Amino acid sequence: MAGDPGRDRAMAEALLKQGVISPDQLAAAKAEAAGGVSLVQALLRAGACTAQDLARASSVAAEEGEGGEFVLQPSASVAALSPDAALGGGSLDDYQVDPEAIREVPRPVAEEYCLLPLQVSEGRILLAMADPGNVFAIDEVRKRTGRRVEAVQVPEQELIAAIDQYYSTQARASMAQSAVVTRDLSGRLGKDESLLDLSDDIAATVDEAPVIRVVERMIRDAAAQRASDIHIEPKADVFAIRFRVDGLLQTITELPIDLHRTVVSRLKILAGCDISENRMPQDGRFATLVDDRPIDIRCSTLPTYWGEKVVLRLLDKSAALVSLSQLGMLPDMMKQYDTLLHTKQGMVLVCGPTGSGKSTTLYASLHKIKDDTLNITTVEDPIEYEVEGVNQTQVHARIDLSFARSLRHILRQDPDIILVGEVRDYETAEMA
Repeated sequence: MAGDPGRDRAMAEALLKQGVISPDQLAAAKAEAAGGVSLVQALLRAGACTAQDLARASSVAAEEGEGGEFVLQPSASVAALSPDAALGGGSLDDYQVDPEAIREVPRPVAEEYCLLPLQVSEGRILLAMADPGNVFAIDEVRKRTGRRVEAVQVPEQELIAAIDQYYSTQARASMAQSAVVTRDLSGRLGKDESLLDLSDDIAATVDEAPVIRVVERMIRDAAAQRASDIHIEPKADVFAIRFRVDGLLQTITELPIDLHRTVVSRLKILAGCDISENRMPQDGRFATLVDDRPIDIRCSTLPTYWGEKVVLRLLDKSAALVSLSQLGMLPDMMKQYDTLLHTKQGMVLVCGPTGSGKSTTLYASLHKIKDDTLNITTVEDPIEYEVEGVNQTQVHARIDLSFARSLRHILRQDPDIILVGEVRDYETAEMA
């Protein structure tokens, strides 16, 4: 353990043999250690080695019979970075997490290696890690940040919760900043100006704003316009962003083609798709908040001649709470439809083009008829909204869980009402 004089000397000798430190640096560190600082701490403060070097030296020392593992204690790295930071014994409560440090390391890297950036100073970054000896994680952060890496050990479960907390807070702050820009641009529009007038303003901010803000801005604008879909379509020199509003596609802006790949990559990361695969279609989904409204987003990519086209389907979860009376049906039609919904046997088909309100109508119908005395089961692809009291089944093509196969098993579940999201094949139609 760090702080054991014998262990420190063995690691220092290993660093010297490996050529990481010089005899002069070792002598200076020993002089400082004589004042009460451990030898390892003195080497770190002097910048003579990194946590990565110490991890390697630890394995060498272990092979030579010293035993034990190296764990960098909080005081070793915090003192070098921020004298105001609280010192502690391996808990995140002992540290002040700097938002600037969070921005240094992307969330996928933090989640993959179970680490959380705590503080940054000139040339150094402090990480909380479940395994401070993970040289692969340290190398990855060092390459991304260009800084020396120092690490403290924190329990894995505490880290997992903290990663979600701090990165979610950062995302919300970024969205709030983007919202200010959106409101400012919207405020410039006169009553007679069209959405196309936003194009120049968006293009003017692209070079200043990171891709994250461009993506968040696009989603926020689409939600504000109550668009059902966002189309990102590459061309020779530009790529177009189009919104489907009230069933009709309209071009919002065209941006430089150089941005296309990074925008698509950002969306793939959010949707859990493979960013290295651009020759095959992919599907994914993610969720976000827009003005405190939860929005589910389905992402579909398709390779085209000029690059990958992306279509985002926006599913406003608050729309699931719409009642039948809010759908705008005429009184006679509403009466007929209500009678159909409460019929003991039969089938109701809800048909229409994209964005016509099929899903909204179906979920409003479920809310109308659901009852504790009924067994209501759905099979959907995907499950667009969660409905309490309803058993919802997700189709999974990869494991051959199709609509037809799901229906066969649902019929053995003593159902009262079955909702089929799509009738897209002969077997499903025949079974229905």
